Order: sequence, then C-alpha cells, then structure tokens
Amino acid sequence: AVGAGGGCGSQQQRQRARGRSEPGPRSHRSPLSAVAYTQCIGAVAPAPECCAVALSEPVERQGGGVPAAAGPDRARKLQARPVPAVGGAALLLGLLVSALVAWPWPGSAPAWPDWAAPLSAFLGASGGLAIAPALAAAFALGLADDLSRGRLRPAWKLLGQLAVGAVLTWPLLARGELAPALAWTALAVTALNALNTFDNADGAAPGLGLVGFLGSSPVLFGVLLGFLPFNLLGRRPRGGGPLLPAAYLGDAGSHLLGMMILLTPAAWPVLVLPLLDLARLSLLRASIGQAPWVGDRRHLAHRLADLGLDRLSVMGVLLLIAAPAVGGAAVGLLWPGIAATCGLFGLAVTFSRAPQPERA
Repeated sequence: AVGAGGGCGSQQQRQRARGRSEPGPRSHRSPLSAVAYTQCIGAVAPAPECCAVALSEPVERQGGGVPAAAGPDRARKLQARPVPAVGGAALLLGLLVSALVAWPWPGSAPAWPDWAAPLSAFLGASGGLAIAPALAAAFALGLADDLSRGRLRPAWKLLGQLAVGAVLTWPLLARGELAPALAWTALAVTALNALNTFDNADGAAPGLGLVGFLGSSPVLFGVLLGFLPFNLLGRRPRGGGPLLPAAYLGDAGSHLLGMMILLTPAAWPVLVLPLLDLARLSLLRASIGQAPWVGDRRHLAHRLADLGLDRLSVMGVLLLIAAPAVGGAAVGLLWPGIAATCGLFGLAVTFSRAPQPERA
C-alpha cells in the first residue's frame, strides 16, 4: 500500500512539474503591461495619421468632403468651406496595420483578434471569419452615403445596416440559430446608428471610442488616437478664415467605429450616452411632427456649443458624462455607472441652452 501510494504521489509530482514546464495556451484576458500597451498603440497610431494627411489635401482640392453650409443645411452645418470626410479611410488603414501587428496569421490559433475574443462565445469559432467582412461592409455602407453627399434615403440606409448585421451573423445563420442572429443584427443596427448620429461635433465620436477602448483594446485605442487630432484640433484653411477640422469622420468612419465598438463588448457602455441623446431627439422630433432621422442642431453637443464652449471643451464634457458608465462596468458596478451617466446627461440637458428656432 505504501509503494502504491508513493507511486501515485510520484505521478502527481511529475504532472505538476509538466504543468509548470508546459504552460497552456495564452489567455485572451491576460492584462498587458504598460510597456506592451504603449508599444501596441505606437505601432498602429501612425497609420490613420498618415492616411488623414495624405488624403485631406487631395480631397479638398477636388471639392470633396462634407460641403459648406448652404441652403436648408445652413442651420446645422456651420463650416464655411468643405471638410474632407476621410476618417473612414484613416480608421480602415489603421485596422489593416493592426491586422499585421496584433492579429494572428490565418491558420494559427486563436482565430479571433484579442479585442474581439469575447464574441467567440456567441458566434462560435468560425465567427472570426465574419469580423473582417462585417467591418468592410460597415465601411462600404457609410462610404456610399458619403459619396452621395448624405442623400442616401433613410430606408435604404436601414436596409444597408441590416445587411451589415447579416454579414456579421452569417455563422449563426449557417447553423440555423435564427434568434441569436436576429438579436445580433439588432445590436449592429443600434451601434451603427448610435455612432452615426453622435458624430455631430468635432471629436465627439472618436473621443467616445477612445474612452471605450482605453482599458479594453490598445489596438483600437491607437487607431483612434492617430485620427483624433485631425478631427479636433483643426487647421486654418488656405486664404484665411476660421479654424476648421482637417478631416471629418464621415459616415464611413462613424459606421466603421460603430462596428468596432460592437465587436468589443467591454466598450459597450460608451453607447449609453449616444443612445440617450438619440432617444431624446427622437421623442422631441416626433412631438413636433418631424421624422426621427431629420438632422438638426438639437444634439447635446450643439447645446453645449451654444453656451460658448470651444470644441475641446464640448468633447471633454461629453466624455465626462460617458465616463461613469464605462468606469462602473470596469469595476463591476455597471448599473450604478449607467445611472450616473443618465443623471449627468439630464443635468447637462437641463442647464445647457435650448436651440434657437430655425429660420426658413
């Protein structure tokens, strides 16, 4: 009996030794060191920056981008000259660089990029194959709206967003899991619209993405960090005039950013603020007989700007409102954090300036 016990003990000791010498697969959730986090950001941030620099001048010379305020758009578009809407291309280039820097090569394990690994529990192992097509579809839909100068009909835009959701959920559809596929498609439409409508002030949508990706994805944080200065800090146009952003995110960029947030569940709490603003405006527009998708200057960012805040201050206030939901989720206090964001949003709406009646 003693010999058997000793043999069993020796076997257990050998197994423990092998466990120490042969570690298992690296976990997606292992935290990055500060040095690795910084290196990851530094590797991808220059790509969108270079793209914005390279595309802004040619697009502006060709008369592209978001047009200057004129006609019925004068009430909500204040820029005196067109601004290149090249943010989508800048973010897409950053994602392509991140694919080379941070994603595993095809055929290696795991098949999911680190920042989207939690979705594998929902879409399955083959879901990783849907990530790149979903990002490309979101970009293509927004680009179509940008090229049409915002004249894409709301019904067609909604159908396009549903198609983007179908591209993301095809692994579920292939397995006959209709209910989860419909749920994820609804989430996709929600995220795309939330970011598309929140992109109504310089730095608002990219800054919101930075808050969401700060602790969850250094890759996506770096992508947005490289573009934000061109959308926020501005430049003086040739021939003089007021400072303008060097580039707008555009529909291509806002749709792409919405899909990036959807693919990063840890960043979902940042959607609380844009959804609050969208719900408030939808109810307000319905109450005065307007369609919910009609653009105007009633967003919270516009109300803050009417108080005299500059673009950097407006972005700072918006991020301050969004921060409790994100921080609360990070420390296990999601619902108190959401409640705090809702409270701050209500205070900001209450004490900001209501928009002036629009002139015909």
